[in-house]
Amino acid sequence: MGREREGRSHQEREKESKALRERERESETGSSGVEQKEKQNGNSSLNDNGRGERNRNKLKNQATRIMAVVDRESEHGESMEQKMKW
Repeated sequence: MGREREGRSHQEREKESKALRERERESETGSSGVEQKEKQNGNSSLNDNGRGERNRNKLKNQATRIMAVVDRESEHGESMEQKMKW
């Protein structure tokens, strides 16, 4: 039983030291460890080539296609509202 107590206290000390290192890292860099990991992986929201930029481009392309369809339909004089009444 004595060993279990030592093991738990060791784990607790390990968690505390890990949290302390994380806080020190944040104070040095001004950003959280998660942001640091994202930067290393290239998934940071600050990275223009990251997922955010791709999603934005995808949405822009979708909007462009939708507007092209709307423009085409408006040229023929039949609006979406008239089609919906059918």
